[in-house]
Amino acid sequence: MLPRPLLSRRTTLVTGLGASALAAVTGAGCSVQVPGAASAETSASPGPGGLSPDVRTVVELVGALQRSVALLEDTRTQHPKLAAQVAPLLAVQRRHLAVLRKAAPTGSLPTGGPGSPAVAVRVSRALAHVVQTTEALRDTCYAAAGAAESGQFARLLASMGAGLAQQLVVVKSAR
Repeated sequence: MLPRPLLSRRTTLVTGLGASALAAVTGAGCSVQVPGAASAETSASPGPGGLSPDVRTVVELVGALQRSVALLEDTRTQHPKLAAQVAPLLAVQRRHLAVLRKAAPTGSLPTGGPGSPAVAVRVSRALAHVVQTTEALRDTCYAAAGAAESGQFARLLASMGAGLAQQLVVVKSAR
């Protein structure tokens, strides 16, 4: 009997389309225009700190992604057996972070590192923490997509959530 493929054709196709959409947004000089990022005027009233809701979302997501990337890097370092398993997820999150940093207005992002996340001693618990953190990040992307003022930004956030969901399938199936 042949082993069951890790990903179905449909999953591979959807992932490829999502990656193509993200590449189209980030490649060839294209960027995401977040309302309020280029100017002080926004369709919604600025909130605390004078940032539009979409810019605040970018700032919050950058912080969450920085913490998640730090967790993945520390997990990979402390548990070399997980390095190959979390590498694709780490690559996706780094790309998401790069896209959001480009979309943020100068001076709006926090400076400094995200701090050192705690990595469990047991491999199974460390992987469970990675999954839990990624699920929360995925859910945040989906919720932010629903609340975004800009349609282009909403599509980007939904695509990011879908990319994280796909990576979760891969990470969970390798347990």
